Amino acid sequence: MEQLRYADGDLSLTGDLVRPQGVMKGSVLILPTIFGRAERMRFVAQQLAQMGYAAMVADYYGRESADRAVVSEWAAPLRADPVLFRRRLAAALDTFQRATGAEAGQTVAIGYCMGGQGALELARAKAAICGAVSFHGILSTKAPAAPNGVMAKLLVLHGHDDPLAPPADVQAFQQEMTAAGANWRMVIYGNTRHGFTDPASDTRKMPPLAYNPEADKDSWHQLETFLAERFQR
Repeated sequence: MEQLRYADGDLSLTGDLVRPQGVMKGSVLILPTIFGRAERMRFVAQQLAQMGYAAMVADYYGRESADRAVVSEWAAPLRADPVLFRRRLAAALDTFQRATGAEAGQTVAIGYCMGGQGALELARAKAAICGAVSFHGILSTKAPAAPNGVMAKLLVLHGHDDPLAPPADVQAFQQEMTAAGANWRMVIYGNTRHGFTDPASDTRKMPPLAYNPEADKDSWHQLETFLAERFQR
């Protein structure tokens, strides 16, 4: 695993990059949970590299912590300001694409929780991506997509019982993307809460979180299919 140094203004950041062996099928930018560059996200990068994709875990903060209160404080300015958040994500995307030689628009951004929110924000910003995938991501935004403002194809993988993205947010997101003329698809898993892809969700003792092995397995299959479609040669 390579470490790529980059910056957003005066903030020094580090991405974790894994390259595939053999021919690169495509490139996938991984936008992590609120905990940032954790081992779970690096594991996802390794899985994608084994499938033939270059993958990089983006950095939000330029530092690391496993303390939720600490990372929540670090994340707050990003989540409150979509312009700042999108700029931070764009810095990672640009560095990743230059490092891998990915052609403009030939990268898929995927994200988990806060990262799912980030993938959708990149799509709303017309970033140079061909797809965005949200796993139990936050769906609301302070800067909705403009008409004809989303070029990337979207896949949203959502737990019906996720209190961090309640039905009102789901409906608002669907209306936003329909009005924007976006190419979007949503898969909703019943009896499924936030963080359904992470086995550690059950250890955090937080009512909104719960691991769901069936939803985890199916959502990964959805991602595999989506990537294959996006990177057809």
